[in-house]
Amino acid sequence: MAVTRIILWLGYSAVFLAALMGASAFAALLLLDFHMAVLMSVSGLFTFMFGAIFVLIMSKTPSRETNSDALVFLLLFWCLSPVLAATPFWLNAPEGTWLRSYFHAVSAMTSTGASGYVIDDLPQSLVFWQSILQFFGGVSVATFAVVILAALNLTGTGIHRSNLFALKKGELFPRLVGIGRIVAGIYALIASVCCVLMILGGAPLFESICLSLAGVSTGGIPPRSEDLFIYIPRFAAFVLAVSCALGAMNISIIWDVFRVRNWRNLRRLYLSVEHRTLISLTIIITFLGLFYAGLQNIFPIFIEAIFFISTAGFIYDPISIEQIPSVVLIAIALVGGSALSTAGGLKMIRIILLFKHLSTDISRLSHPSRVLPVSFKRRIIPDQAFLSIWMYFFGYTLVLGAGIVGFGVIGLDFADATTVSAAALANIGPLLPATIPDSGLSWHEMTAAQMALSSALMLVGRVEVLAVLVLITPSFWRQ
Repeated sequence: MAVTRIILWLGYSAVFLAALMGASAFAALLLLDFHMAVLMSVSGLFTFMFGAIFVLIMSKTPSRETNSDALVFLLLFWCLSPVLAATPFWLNAPEGTWLRSYFHAVSAMTSTGASGYVIDDLPQSLVFWQSILQFFGGVSVATFAVVILAALNLTGTGIHRSNLFALKKGELFPRLVGIGRIVAGIYALIASVCCVLMILGGAPLFESICLSLAGVSTGGIPPRSEDLFIYIPRFAAFVLAVSCALGAMNISIIWDVFRVRNWRNLRRLYLSVEHRTLISLTIIITFLGLFYAGLQNIFPIFIEAIFFISTAGFIYDPISIEQIPSVVLIAIALVGGSALSTAGGLKMIRIILLFKHLSTDISRLSHPSRVLPVSFKRRIIPDQAFLSIWMYFFGYTLVLGAGIVGFGVIGLDFADATTVSAAALANIGPLLPATIPDSGLSWHEMTAAQMALSSALMLVGRVEVLAVLVLITPSFWRQ
């Protein structure tokens, strides 16, 4: 295992995180928050020195790495980066215990949207920092999905085809930079357009910036504690919903649309079976919301349906999809968004392929001697290709069940344990307030043990369950 290469790229990650802290320090100066500007600068300097030491020591390492190295780097990145990102919260946030700060940083970077603090108690500089973390986390999620998980075929059966996947042996880590620039550029463009349109639609400047960064990354942590309808006009809310929907779409398809630069090529966004499923589920949630909340709430129901299906989960109005039975919301949340996107959950493509495989198996039962292959998008998919999907589904269910048991052991009743476990693992923190728990449980009121377990589930959901299961097998470390 190329340990030195892994340490080198962890150092690069720390240096980049330090640059983001520098940008946040500059934003604090613009907000005339000189105290936070100093704290962010000190945090950035410490993070830069930490990363620079690793880069300087390991810069002469051989430029070769294996798939195993990439998986180890992926796990270490998601576990260690929030440690550095949590420093500003720990130094200046109210109730700034280290674990609460780490929980909040993990939630922001994994685009889960579970706030460890009452947002209105945070200074604007920290609110901006959490928005930066959500954007950085969203870009990292999509980049790792393309460079590492899709390249290693851990996101499904390899049915996605794009120039983004052109990968040569031994260049996994250097490829992170190139793909990261493309992904960051696309998401930055979407966020910029979203921000401008929200401002033109009457939304406040600071809130527009923070929401546009959190929207495309499907982050879900708003800049205020109030529901969005209080300070975001309807047009601005619709623009934000579109941004969330784009964040939940397959980045390889969005890139191909940008690359061709042909408006007619926009139909590819609709032709994708995952995207059509996203639209279908949005319509289903909207009709369910209308049934339970009434026709007079059609706009907030439709907007929140888009928020929810993208796993951003912003709460626009409490009288909307929150009236839908909790079990329905939890089931839809676990499905998640598209593969190779910032959304969480199992991912649409896995569920679609499992149902396709199930349908074929049922047909085989009625005609046992008939040769009936599974076809998808005019391609024949061998039965062996479904093994990883069934393994992932089993592993996901196993981790979800373990989370429910764990939360039950540390004090939550079954209903709350199920909701919190599903919300953390599917990286959709607003699922908890959306289900309106009878106990009144909220993320920032959790105990230290509950926050620790929630953080672990968020990381497992974002790293991908199958990758984690591979990493904990003894045979992986013997190779």
